[in-house]
Amino acid sequence: MNTLTLTVMSRAEVTRRALAAMNGEVQGEIVAFNSAEELFDTLGGGRWALLHALLESDKLSVRELSRKLGRDVKAVHRDATKLRDAGIIEAGEDGRGLFCAFDKVHVDATAARLVA
Repeated sequence: MNTLTLTVMSRAEVTRRALAAMNGEVQGEIVAFNSAEELFDTLGGGRWALLHALLESDKLSVRELSRKLGRDVKAVHRDATKLRDAGIIEAGEDGRGLFCAFDKVHVDATAARLVA
């Protein structure tokens, strides 16, 4: 099962992982965000439901997604663009249809009490 992990990561950690990958260390499939707010903004609104719909299907057009989700076509297109720009979903080679290339998407974010 190929899993995409969505996580919050500092620029220094992204750089460290990139260097490790260039040295042959497997890093896994990761999309890193600068903050939890950015991560949740990307998945917010109807985008989480849109992602689930694509995980349940091979490939769907924006119109098919709109019907399946019971949402406006323009809103689905806007949300799909945000997910595609983040690298979470993809468009078909012909530019038609959207899909998620992963079997599973894992979200990794932590909220913790700040210790003085």
